[in-house]
Amino acid sequence: MRRPVRIAVTGAAGAISNNLLFKIASGEMFGKDQPVILQLIEMAERMEHLRGLAMELEDCAIRYCTPSPCTTMWRRGSTMSTMRC
Repeated sequence: MRRPVRIAVTGAAGAISNNLLFKIASGEMFGKDQPVILQLIEMAERMEHLRGLAMELEDCAIRYCTPSPCTTMWRRGSTMSTMRC
């Protein structure tokens, strides 16, 4: 198995990120066999939307996608990420 790619996504609860996250998670961006860890970052007032989106990603049960805990802190969310969006 390949090493997971960590991707920090800011504004993750927004409309554009919503679309992008599902494309990344499904393998359209890095390939179907590339594991990804999504690090979702959003403003405090949008955290409820972000939690809902994280639940949707989990419900999809995408094989190679692991969402990490949602956060409002840039430093915490982008730590150890391979890529930032």
